[in-house]
Amino acid sequence: RFSPEVAALRLSLGLSHRALGEVEAARRAFERVLRDHPDAPEAAEAQTGMADLYLVTEGLSPTEAQGYERVTAMAPTSTAAFAIYDRLCAEQRRQGMLDRVVASYEAQRDLAPRSAAIRVKLGVAYAVAGRIDDAARAYGEAISLMEHPSDLYRQLAVIYGRDGRKAEADSAAAKAEKREEIAK
Repeated sequence: RFSPEVAALRLSLGLSHRALGEVEAARRAFERVLRDHPDAPEAAEAQTGMADLYLVTEGLSPTEAQGYERVTAMAPTSTAAFAIYDRLCAEQRRQGMLDRVVASYEAQRDLAPRSAAIRVKLGVAYAVAGRIDDAARAYGEAISLMEHPSDLYRQLAVIYGRDGRKAEADSAAAKAEKREEIAK
């Protein structure tokens, strides 16, 4: 429909607007790349640009947003890096790009294999994307990493319940109650 150069041109325009702090103009350029060229290589960079805009509209300057990129590159498993990943995932989720949110949390899981919190976030992302069995698996992994997982069993019960899986929801709720009794 469009020549490949158009995607590159629109992306460059968005990057230029972003660098100048012209948030709305940058957003429009990135959105056009995502809308008109979703399969082009530039689409991934436009998505990153949109996430950067999210950081800028949250009160960070473009320089600070670039600093965030450096933090995640230099210390990808630091607390600061995981906070940045969460902010980027929030923007991707807002845009309905659930596959990217899932992929980001999967990458975070691989960076921090002993983190129950990341597995819970991944489980939620799977559930929102309609991948209930994957959500249950992620919650199971998180539960195995926690000493008192009653709240996670309750969350899993809610996920199953919303999906209409009553028997599994009841089982998870019962496990929550049993774990709570053991903890007392």
